[in-house]
Amino acid sequence: MAQAVGLYEQAAKEGAAQAWFELGFIHQQGDGGWPRNHTKALEFFQRGAQLGQPDCQASLGFIHTTGVGVPVDEAQALVYYHFAAITGTIQAEAALGYRFQHGYGVP
Repeated sequence: MAQAVGLYEQAAKEGAAQAWFELGFIHQQGDGGWPRNHTKALEFFQRGAQLGQPDCQASLGFIHTTGVGVPVDEAQALVYYHFAAITGTIQAEAALGYRFQHGYGVP
């Protein structure tokens, strides 16, 4: 796993937005025995989201919904889900629809 993380880190430094998602996911889930680190996961997802990576945006929506590593912020979650949904990310579209149907973070 250390080799994979090293390769993702290199790819991220070279501008590969998907690599930021992979790094965030590994740190969020503790994937492959890698230790969980929600602070790093948040950082990696933010970097990818800034590059327009939709899985990072959807992940930030989830993080702000659940409050894992950050205070729960329904409005911020809505923003991230919206940006991810624009690209056709199905999970974000479903989350966005649910939020509108039940009034979470919407007027």
